[in-house]
Amino acid sequence: MQKYLTGLEHKEGSIYKVNLIHNMPFDQTYGLNKSVQELELNGVLVDEVVEAEQREGFASIMYVDKTTKEITYEYVEIPLTPEQEALKKIKELEQENANINYSLMMGGLI
Repeated sequence: MQKYLTGLEHKEGSIYKVNLIHNMPFDQTYGLNKSVQELELNGVLVDEVVEAEQREGFASIMYVDKTTKEITYEYVEIPLTPEQEALKKIKELEQENANINYSLMMGGLI
């Protein structure tokens, strides 16, 4: 079953960022009631959508080559929330404190 990639934003050459996937463009009930030619004016029909890898701390952005219909992904780092930044800093300070205590203990000062 073909899928329809649309909401395309031009990146470079024939590469476009995909913002919307319609999984049943030709379905009698949920389809778009348009021909292949009409759909391809604003998007790309593909037979299969390769899923993105799940990477911790990264978001995936789907791209499609309108000429070859090849799907690729770009992975962008998700910025930490203020809470995550604070937790990261606390862990760093705790580790630093443990290192200082160990150095003092090994030096006979504790």
